[in-house]
Amino acid sequence: MVDISTTPPPNYIAVNGTKYETHTDFRIWRDIIVTAQENLYDAPETDEEILNNWETLAELQRKAFSRVLKESAVDVFNAMLEFAKGYPKESSGYSQDEDGDGKKIFSLKHDMNYIIIAIRNQSGIDLSYNRIEPFHWWLFMLEFQTLNDTHLITQMMRWRSYDGKDKEMIRLRSRVALPEEYTKGELKLLDQIDEMFPNA
Repeated sequence: MVDISTTPPPNYIAVNGTKYETHTDFRIWRDIIVTAQENLYDAPETDEEILNNWETLAELQRKAFSRVLKESAVDVFNAMLEFAKGYPKESSGYSQDEDGDGKKIFSLKHDMNYIIIAIRNQSGIDLSYNRIEPFHWWLFMLEFQTLNDTHLITQMMRWRSYDGKDKEMIRLRSRVALPEEYTKGELKLLDQIDEMFPNA
């Protein structure tokens, strides 16, 4: 566990032993994560899909480093994914957007207002449009992970992960359900199904 009282979060990402200075503001990394989730194919098959992934990886690097590094794009992306996890930790927390059963319980795209308000109410840190100076992604993630159960976003996450038969909890789960969204790979699969069953 890194002691944040003595160790500042890094302003670089190490790729194959070389440290590259990176933008660290939480807004940039929120955008990087959302862009990767929406635009990368998990298993590209066609030339078009492969080109899409290379172009997306280059775009992600420009967001993080303001340039494309002279390193393997896969190595850079893996290093970026490691950086995106935030502070190394021993205990589990809200570090991923899924629960143990794979249900999506929060979205950096759709829930950002709730997260920002919860952080402001708990810690007094204003991360809204009023903030001019950058706020480190790792500190943002730590603030998010340590939100207590009184905030709307933490309650929404609990409702979304509910898997029982209580009618009130099911109603709440439906009320705060995230919009149906698909990755490029999922959209491709849906198109293939439509082609197989055109009149379904």
